[in-house]
Amino acid sequence: MPGQSMDNSKEMYSEYPFGNFEYGRFRYYKFIVDALRDASDKENKTIYDIGCGNSYFFSLYKELGFRESNISGLDQSTSAVSYTKDKWPDAHILQGDALSLPYDEEVADIAVSMGVIHHTSNPSKAFGELARITKQNGLIVLNVYNTWHPYFLFMHKLTFPIRYLYWNFSRAVFWPVFVLAYPAIQILSGILFFRLLSVTTIKTLLMDQMFTPFAKTFTLCEIQKLAGSNRLTLLQRGVNMYGMMRWAIFKKEGGGSR
Repeated sequence: MPGQSMDNSKEMYSEYPFGNFEYGRFRYYKFIVDALRDASDKENKTIYDIGCGNSYFFSLYKELGFRESNISGLDQSTSAVSYTKDKWPDAHILQGDALSLPYDEEVADIAVSMGVIHHTSNPSKAFGELARITKQNGLIVLNVYNTWHPYFLFMHKLTFPIRYLYWNFSRAVFWPVFVLAYPAIQILSGILFFRLLSVTTIKTLLMDQMFTPFAKTFTLCEIQKLAGSNRLTLLQRGVNMYGMMRWAIFKKEGGGSR
């Protein structure tokens, strides 16, 4: 789409950083809890959170036994990076691009990418970067949009005209959409999460899922292709968030990334 770029994405996530959510998302991420809990020698393991947002998962890492000084986070959002540096002073936080990670090869015992590579212009390259920085016998934890869930057909694919107007003509397009979407999202939140959401949360949801410049969805075959093209073993996979998301855990063994 003309006018859509990673610069647009950086602008959007700097104003609406990932992490402004209030509905107990950890319960939908049992797979990452299980994978990290089962890791051996956690105190000495390095964990790299690519697209860390407002350090959403950092508290989970600490609770599961990872040292703050062994946690590295990267995000393109200036506001998210600033917030995370202040909140987690012993962690290593950088602003950067998921398509070109500012890290050496094989530095991460565990690389985490939760809802990130599908928001890049080249998800395969972003995943290849995860594989590159992961050590031999290290793990990659991935969460991406599920192609077969109708939510993204309505929320992203069919809203193309709105997104086009927003990025190419006027940011003011957001406000009538917000006013119309607000009651529907609150009703849905009440049904799914038994609570109402703040204005900030609803704005973040709309930007992250409707106005985002990129929202690639994945099938199981595409997940398997990611593993094969980077010479990784796909250990586990499944769906979460009522089937909206597709998760996978990979192990880097043998050859690593190409």
